[in-house]
Amino acid sequence: MAGGGILHAREMVGDPNFRVDVGSVLARTLSVWGRNLVPFCLVGLVIYSPVLLGLGAIAASGGSMPIGQKILDVLSNLLTMVLTGGVTYGVFSELRGQRPDVADVLRLGLSRLGTVWLTGLLAGLGMGLGFCALIIPGLVLLARWWVAVPVAVIEAPGASAAISRSTELTEGNRWRIFALAVVVGMLQFGAAVAIAVAISALPGAKSAAANELTAWAEALQELVLIPVLALAAVAPAIAYHDLRIGKEGADIEELLSVFE
Repeated sequence: MAGGGILHAREMVGDPNFRVDVGSVLARTLSVWGRNLVPFCLVGLVIYSPVLLGLGAIAASGGSMPIGQKILDVLSNLLTMVLTGGVTYGVFSELRGQRPDVADVLRLGLSRLGTVWLTGLLAGLGMGLGFCALIIPGLVLLARWWVAVPVAVIEAPGASAAISRSTELTEGNRWRIFALAVVVGMLQFGAAVAIAVAISALPGAKSAAANELTAWAEALQELVLIPVLALAAVAPAIAYHDLRIGKEGADIEELLSVFE
C-alpha cells in the first residue's frame, strides 16, 4: 500500500468485479485507528462532554435520578452519530496522507449529524425488522447497508439515497462485507462486555436497589467506550474507500472535495 493506505494506481481505473480484501481492510482499520487514537478520543471526549457532565452532576448530588440517566443514554446514542461522522472524515484524511485535525473532525461530525443520524435510524429500523423476521433478512440487510453511514458523510445524498447507494456499492462483495461486519462487531461487543464487567466489579458501581450502574460508573463506562466506538466507525469508512476506488476508479481527492 502507498500514500497511507490508498489503493495502488493500477486499481484506480475501476473494476465492476472488484473484490474487497477482508484482511487488508481489517489490518488498515487497526492501523488507522491506532495512529489516530489520541485525536479520535479527544474528539469523542468533546462530543460526549454533555453526557459526562450530566452524569457527573447526578453522581455529585448523591441522589438517584434514573429518568435523568435514561435521557442521557438517549443523548449518548445521538452523539455517537457525531463521532461516527467525524471519524469517517478523519479516516479519509489519514488515507489522503494527512493527520486528521481535531477541530475539523469535530466540525465535520456536527455538520453531518442530521443525515448520519437519519441514515443510522432508517438502517437500524430496517435491520431490526429483518432480524425479527427469522434473523436471516437482518443479516442480509446488514451486509447491504454496512457502508451507508460513510456514504452519508462523504457523498451526503440524503438518508434513503445513502442506503440505496450502499446497496449498490456492496453488490458482489456482500459475503466479504458480512465477514468484516461480524469481526468488527465481535471486537466491539467483546470490548464493551469486558468494560461493563470490569466497571460493575468496582465498589459502589451498582445501585443496590435497582442493580443498575450508578451515575459515576456509567460516566466511566461512557468514557472508556470512546476508543471502541471510534474503532467501529473506522472499518466501514475504509471498506467504503476501497469500494469507491476499486469498483468506480474514484480518486481520494475527488472523495474529499465535498469538504472543500
